[in-house]
Amino acid sequence: MSKETSDFSHYTIIEASAGSGKTYAITTELSRLISQGVDPSRVIATTFTKAAAADLERRIGERLLSDGFDTQARQLPAALMGTVNSITDTIVRRFALDSGISPDIAVLDEVSESTLFHAACAGIIAQAMQDHRPLLRRCGYGIDVSNSRYTKTVAHDWNAVIEDMISLLRANRISGESKDKLIEKSQQLVEDALKLAIPTARREQWGTSRDIDEQLAQAYEDVLVQAENGTLNKRTAAVVLSDEKAYRRVIENLRDKPREKYSWPELLNIQQIKVSQLPGAKKTMGAPVQKIIREHFAPSDFEANHNVKVASPYLGTAEFISDMKEIIALTFETAFSCLEAYEAAKSAAGLIDFTDQEARTLDLLLEKPEVRDWIQESYDILVVDEFQDTNPMQLALFLEIGKLVDQVIWVGDTKQSIYGFRGSDPVLMNEAARTINSRLDHTQVSRNILSDSWRTDGVPLRFSNEYFKRVFDNTENVILNIPEQRKEQNPDIEESGRLEFWEFTKVGDIPGIVAEGISQLRKEGEEGSIAVLTRQGDTGVEILQELKRQGIPATGPDMPVEENLEVLLLLAGLRWVVDQHDTAALMEIITLWPQHPAHRSWFSALADVADKAERRALLREWAQDPCFSTLSDVADNSARLSPKQAVQQVIDALDLRGYLSTLSNPESRYGALLGCVEAAEQWEDRHSSQGLPATASGFVSDITESGNFPTAKPARGPGNIVVSTMHKAKGLEWNTVITVLKNSGKRYLNSVWLEPAQSFDFDHPLHGREIRFLPATPLIQKNVEQSGKGVDVGAFYYEQLWDPELHPENFARRQADQDEEDRIRYVALTRSKTCTILCTSADGEALTTPRVEVEFGPDFLKLSSQKFGLDIVPVHKRVCSSEDEEKPDAVLPAPSPLPAWREEPQRPDNPIYSRFQPSRITLEAEQLAEVEVRTKASLGEPIPTAGGKVRADWLGEAVHSYLATPFAALSHAQQEALASEIVDRWKVAHHLSAEQLVSIGNRFSQWLATEYPDARIITEVPVRIRTEEGQVAQGWIDLLIEQPDGSLAVVDHKTYAGDNAEDHVRRKFAGQLLSYADAIEAVHQRRPEEIMIHLPLIGTMLSLKG
Repeated sequence: MSKETSDFSHYTIIEASAGSGKTYAITTELSRLISQGVDPSRVIATTFTKAAAADLERRIGERLLSDGFDTQARQLPAALMGTVNSITDTIVRRFALDSGISPDIAVLDEVSESTLFHAACAGIIAQAMQDHRPLLRRCGYGIDVSNSRYTKTVAHDWNAVIEDMISLLRANRISGESKDKLIEKSQQLVEDALKLAIPTARREQWGTSRDIDEQLAQAYEDVLVQAENGTLNKRTAAVVLSDEKAYRRVIENLRDKPREKYSWPELLNIQQIKVSQLPGAKKTMGAPVQKIIREHFAPSDFEANHNVKVASPYLGTAEFISDMKEIIALTFETAFSCLEAYEAAKSAAGLIDFTDQEARTLDLLLEKPEVRDWIQESYDILVVDEFQDTNPMQLALFLEIGKLVDQVIWVGDTKQSIYGFRGSDPVLMNEAARTINSRLDHTQVSRNILSDSWRTDGVPLRFSNEYFKRVFDNTENVILNIPEQRKEQNPDIEESGRLEFWEFTKVGDIPGIVAEGISQLRKEGEEGSIAVLTRQGDTGVEILQELKRQGIPATGPDMPVEENLEVLLLLAGLRWVVDQHDTAALMEIITLWPQHPAHRSWFSALADVADKAERRALLREWAQDPCFSTLSDVADNSARLSPKQAVQQVIDALDLRGYLSTLSNPESRYGALLGCVEAAEQWEDRHSSQGLPATASGFVSDITESGNFPTAKPARGPGNIVVSTMHKAKGLEWNTVITVLKNSGKRYLNSVWLEPAQSFDFDHPLHGREIRFLPATPLIQKNVEQSGKGVDVGAFYYEQLWDPELHPENFARRQADQDEEDRIRYVALTRSKTCTILCTSADGEALTTPRVEVEFGPDFLKLSSQKFGLDIVPVHKRVCSSEDEEKPDAVLPAPSPLPAWREEPQRPDNPIYSRFQPSRITLEAEQLAEVEVRTKASLGEPIPTAGGKVRADWLGEAVHSYLATPFAALSHAQQEALASEIVDRWKVAHHLSAEQLVSIGNRFSQWLATEYPDARIITEVPVRIRTEEGQVAQGWIDLLIEQPDGSLAVVDHKTYAGDNAEDHVRRKFAGQLLSYADAIEAVHQRRPEEIMIHLPLIGTMLSLKG
């Protein structure tokens, strides 16, 4: 018989703070229950990831075996353990016919779900945008927000708003029947905000939006009049008159259909004296009109008291309010239409997704007695791990299953609920946990708070205890103690460990400071793993790039791996294995693989053969070389291999592990190969789950056509630095953790959010939950902090909606957003074992919250809050500089012994390794003075590239890639096809066309043929340069020319397009090019006669001597 909802006598809540032994507690509890007679097959255990589920099963099995329960350990695989989706999949398939689907129905994973969703909804969204483009444009959703003048924390992408809304609608099972009510409530919310913004009396004072347009136009016209009649001072008048055309343009636009000329955000910018931000306006136009506009639109007393310098009358006009209401209705209408289209697309294809699995399982439990009977007869225990990451639908599922079993165990930590963006609802789960705990009358719920830290040493633990008890305004389930077992092992553990402070003054200095600090730690002999955690992924990418630049081995999760030689070689090997007629793949292997006999000579060998049949014979000969025998064996069996097997066997055939073992950081680079293996496995699982063929050739084709390269797995080998986001660090630990904390400034809340029910109903946990949408239109302005310069007026009025005194019912949302930031910070600052490093600014703002104030001193950290008062925490301030102009690249100690996968002798301990790009080699001032750069030849007119932003390295790689190919041997059509593929691959086609790239190649090859008619031309020559300090620079010489008399010349391609090319090349690249000459001299016993620089974008050849 199922239990009543209010019966929690069979519940156990285990609250486990970071590092308190959560997995050990689950393992111990389940092992105890199983050893006492519970049948393992009658256990349901769910956790967040497949890896966590597998780890839990492994640990329980090991524990049972160690305790002598061999039979129970062997029965453990019969338990229903896995992710929520794997468990709901089991239930749905068992009762598929009751749910109205086939037992063999395919399930979409997240990637396929996204693909199908966009395919089903793209037309609906496109049509809505076309039909309502003027409205969207007026409301700011049609503005190009890539420019930094707009606040990037506000959602301007209407597509993203639609997707966020649909995600919330599905996760909370909100049907289309409630659409009108949701629209009405969101529209009312906007009206409430705007009524507060502009009271009725002031609306009447300013009139309609056309009246305001005219007042603004008149203000700008008055400035021109004053400049002409001498009212303004001479200097200001001169500036105004010089900008007269821009003034006239603004005036004309304001008087002639302004709603078509400007969006509402742009009109707010005009009225807020930010006219310089408008297209075509000038920076000098704001100040002269400031006084006049302030007189026209003086703030109310309420606004003035909040530092508002100029009122915003547009916000109170009927036109503005009408547009806000209209876009709210349009957004909800479009979201529900997309939802219907997506459901129809899945039904037509016979597919369901993870959300469908959960929804169908919940429906089966609520509507089918036979399903409830089966659960009750089959299972006794439900374990929910990481309960804080549960989404609303999953909570409803767990509560229903909880009524049907004898014991329920919830394990987690609400302080670590950080996956709201994935659909989890921390507010709901907190409410559920509080409701269960409120039934604690010592006869119902069993509550176990884990209060010992098994991870962190005393000094960093003290900091996290003192800081977070203030952040969460609570000590229960926050304060952790050092257990006696750890004290016995280390009597000094209370004083062990370190808390450090690395200061930065500018955000741009962070990568350099982190790299310098890590270099210092390594020189000091810092032992154990090191991680760098950032809030934003782009900060992590910048840090990774700087670490790589300085030769410090580092990896990060989800980092693209296509730039690694071993990955390029692996992908070329895969292409050849599935299609041995792919001559491009064959040539890539030969070019990248030093073991092949033709590695260095293939270009000249092909150039010497004019007959096509002979060329094909030569290619066959190269493909049949003995070094290809293992790869050929893989190719012969490729039809029988899964994608994962194919990747693994090609890695072995090319001995890529052996190649990595020759590097100074094999553990770091091995993560790239692991990423490829995992990508193949995920692709295989995804296609198999959908009933699609999962072949090696399909996997290779998908990667080749989509350009979606695998991503590296973070390598955690000794000496390797892991760079990760705070979100992805959850559940992990390192000896030393550097947490980068930036003050992100004003953060605006999401445009779409979930409004919880007035009260939590355990019988109907999803009841009363609604979606709200508040257009971000008034917020799409320059982000101005509250200071003497004033505030963003639109943001100010929206802020009033979350004021606890003015709108107490809305304050919970503001608090929930702050709580989310606090939880993310908690996850980041509780990952370390021995050393916590705070990389932040000295003002402590990034650590300050509404509940706690933080202030750094010379060697201490002040923590203060109203409830817990003041505490002083000792901190070591390390001096790190981001400046490295006069500092050599880091010289790193030898890495740790090779990992187990090599099983080869260890390298000696004494070598010093540090690798860097030759482009970083610089000359001293006196050396540079002796370098001469002059123009050698003109190859033609500069190549006119298109405007817009483009990554310079991508543009350079595109040009280098084309010039490195034997393009001269191709027909014009083949050249254009090759160039088109390259500019597309490097995503520069909008900046440099295929025709232009062909032109660059042709005029360069013509110049070579004229200047060096009988020379041997070799492209992409590898070069290694070892400095006196033992550092290694490794790179590629773009082109080496060998004359019949044995003399040599070097050509390097540079995509510089500036004016002062000779000086730029001398300052930036002289060190690199002279080092190439040194390397060639060391190998060939003769120095190049000439060093040349090819500047293809400006059509110039330079010559360098020094």
